[in-house]
Amino acid sequence: MLDVIKKLIVLQDRDQKIFRTKTELESIEPQRVAMRDKMSKCEAILENAKTQSNHVESARKDLENEVSAKKDQINKYSQQQLDTKKNEEYKALNNQIETCKKAIVELEDKQLDLMEEAENVAVVVANAKKEAAEIQDNIDAQIGKMDDREKELQTEVDELKSDRGDLAEAVDRPALRLYERLLKVKPDPVVGVTTENICGGCHMLMPVQVVVSTRQDQDLINCPNCGRILFFTEEADYVETA
Repeated sequence: MLDVIKKLIVLQDRDQKIFRTKTELESIEPQRVAMRDKMSKCEAILENAKTQSNHVESARKDLENEVSAKKDQINKYSQQQLDTKKNEEYKALNNQIETCKKAIVELEDKQLDLMEEAENVAVVVANAKKEAAEIQDNIDAQIGKMDDREKELQTEVDELKSDRGDLAEAVDRPALRLYERLLKVKPDPVVGVTTENICGGCHMLMPVQVVVSTRQDQDLINCPNCGRILFFTEEADYVETA
């Protein structure tokens, strides 16, 4: 195997490790954002439940005030009955009292409905609070792990990149330029194994002359189909890493 191929394989292995590590590193923030969005939605559900509870409580108090006002009217009309000496006025006041009493019955029926609704809403609020607390604890734990993993990956990326320049510098300039040009436009690997007459990258059949040239191992050979740099080995699992 050509020395330049060996160096390219080592460089490629390093670049693949850097790529995989950076890919995982870059995936952490979107996951963290998704976690926080989930928590925000849960909090919104809780806030909606609390708002509904407040509306029910406000409506219940309004009904209490209406009932109290009707009772005050009844007391007022009753006092006026005691003061009047006219039969017609007495009857009119009595009608007003009866109207107030009917209104109170209706208001109290509405109060009962609101009390039942308040109980149901209280259950919803309690469940929402419990779920929010559980989700918050879970998310805090997961985000904590993500933060730790993020630091580990960043350290790993920095370490992998630390001597990547030296590995690249060891490769002949023309070969390095070809490798880096391919790296920008081809999915890994750009340096591929061929064991018979098939490219290890695109898996297409290669012309006989290309296969012969690859086996001769005298110069860099590119796949005529995909452009990848080829090397021949009897073992398809040949790997040399850095």
